[in-house]
Amino acid sequence: MAKLLVPPHILSRILNHARSESPLECCGLLGGHRTTSDWHVKSLHLLINELASPTRYRSEPASLLKALKAVRLAGEEVVAIYHSHPTSDPVPSLVDRDWHWADDVVDLIIGLAGSTPQYRAWLLNPWPAHEVLVEEWSGFRGDVGQASHFQADLKIRDAGEDQIDAHKRANYPQA
Repeated sequence: MAKLLVPPHILSRILNHARSESPLECCGLLGGHRTTSDWHVKSLHLLINELASPTRYRSEPASLLKALKAVRLAGEEVVAIYHSHPTSDPVPSLVDRDWHWADDVVDLIIGLAGSTPQYRAWLLNPWPAHEVLVEEWSGFRGDVGQASHFQADLKIRDAGEDQIDAHKRANYPQA
């Protein structure tokens, strides 16, 4: 079975992003590289859900452009996108199928219906969706030039948190 290999600190940040945006859907992009059968995640790019909806997401263009440029500059490719389902399980909906990113990009879904977030990854085309195993990996294999956790953390901090916070302050109703 094909695998989406995600460093634990990136997976943790994705789950935190989903929780922090709830009850709205969150979305983001994962950069890295693909081998014959696996997708290796190296960077996390938080995106703004311009729909601010509990049932739909659409990446706000400026945050998406910033993420795509960062992926390209790092010599990576888009290996996965992620989004949350605040009130349901991490199973693709028909809307997810119709709005999927690309045939060779994994769709990681975070389900927040239970007391503990659940996540599952999918290839959405051809339909019905095919599940991809999500496996945590350290990213260290002795490769020359392999990104360190420090470098990966810098990528996360530069990935748009300030932009998301500013968007929330400007566009979300204050409680």
